[in-house]
Parts: sequence; structure tokens; C-alpha cells
Amino acid sequence: MWSLRLPTEFTQGLILSPESDSHDLWISTSGFLRRLDPRKLVEAPSRMNAIRQAKRTAPLTAVTGTPIYNHLGDGSYFVPNEGKPELWFALERHEPTNFMNITRTGFAAFDPNTLQFNGKTFESPQSICAWLAIDQTTGLGYTSEWFGAKELLVFDMRTYEQKPSLPLVPTTAGPFQGYNAIQGGAFSPDGELLLVSDDAKIGKPFLMVNIVTGSVRSVSVHPPQYLVHEMEGAQFKDGSLFLVSNKDRDTISYFHKFKVTDTALDTDL
Repeated sequence: MWSLRLPTEFTQGLILSPESDSHDLWISTSGFLRRLDPRKLVEAPSRMNAIRQAKRTAPLTAVTGTPIYNHLGDGSYFVPNEGKPELWFALERHEPTNFMNITRTGFAAFDPNTLQFNGKTFESPQSICAWLAIDQTTGLGYTSEWFGAKELLVFDMRTYEQKPSLPLVPTTAGPFQGYNAIQGGAFSPDGELLLVSDDAKIGKPFLMVNIVTGSVRSVSVHPPQYLVHEMEGAQFKDGSLFLVSNKDRDTISYFHKFKVTDTALDTDL
């Protein structure tokens, strides 16, 4: 396990290129989108300078030309029918003095190279829209409410049509009040959907969802030292789980050679 410190900007999510020969990493912050190469961050004499020199844009003003949205969440890499890759992110509009007073939610796509809004956007019925995970095989995008999530909202990312929601079925006994503080999502190599929960009351678990049945199981991460951070987005690639979290400054943690069991998401160090 190793981590890179990022400059403060309240990192919200990350996207990794699924291409095996690509090292592109995109980081979303509250109002900006960055593209960087994590190898250069390791090799550079000053990691901070390397990150500050990475390409950066303020894409939210470009969405319909006005600041309808002012917050970027977690996102997902997607290649639509026409074959040109896109970066899709969850979006919110909140009142400047109250981050939890959200008046609009939706999604928008950005060009992976220029980081500019590509004109594709649609609204969501959510009260809070913190994340989006796209199944590359079906073209379906999944998201949820941030608080009390009892189902996954499903969208066809090619047509923007909302599909029937997927009820979440917990495997634990007792009354089900929904899952709280869902801040990121990513598909595992096995096709399960990993949800990142920042619910400190129940130990900040990771939730693995079977997107066919809706069955949910909770997994923990070892070693757990970073769980004092605010958990955000996650991605799988090349046998590793990549995660972003916030503590004083933004931190991206790499978990190498992960393995998923019924109870734990372990590192192999």
C-alpha cells in the first residue's frame, strides 16, 4: 500500500483509463478536472510540482455555458457506440453557503484529452448525486442517493433513458434503513459493483453489489489505517484497487494485488 499527497481541492473521484497500455489518471475535485500520469508523480523530484503542472480545466461553467452546476463528483470512463472515449461525472448544484442545499443534479461528459465538456448532459431525479459507475459491457450507468440508499438508479448512457431501479438486498439481518454516505462506485474485474461508503457510524465499509440480484455484502479493507480519511471514489485496474480520500490534503491510495473475499478486500504486500 502506498499513497500520494495531492494539493488541496477536495478530491471527489477518479477515473483510470481501462486500456492496459495507458497510464492516464483523471481526478475530479469540487470544481476542477485534472489529468495526470501517476508514474511521473512517483519519479518527479517534487510530487506537488508535478501535480500542479498537470492539465487542469474548470469544466462546470462550460456545461450549457452557465454555472448551472458547481460540484463534480465521482465518475466513469465510457466508450459509446461511436467509439470515442468519454469521461462521465456526477454533477450537483448547491447553494454557495450550504453544500447540502442541493438544487439540481445530473451528469455530463468530458473529452479525456482536452478535459472540455463535449455537449452531452442530462439531469437526474436524485436529491444528492455523488457518483456514477458505468458498466462497459451493457452501457448502463448506476448511481444512488447519498443518504438512505435502498436502490440503485439505472440509466442507459447511450440514450439517457432511466431504466427500472435495482433494489438493494442486504445480507445482514434486522431492519433495513438504507446505506448512507455513498460517495463512489466502480466495477470489479468480476463484474460486481463496489460502493464506497463514508458512513463512520458503521465503520466506513465497502459494499459489493451483485447487479443482477441486488444482493449486497459488506467488505473491509486491510490494512485500515487510512479509514480516518473521508472516503471518495475508487477504481480497479491491473489487479489493484485505486482509491481517493480526503484528509487535510487530498490523498490517493494504491492497494496492490487486491483480493476480494466474503469479508475483506485484502492487500498482498
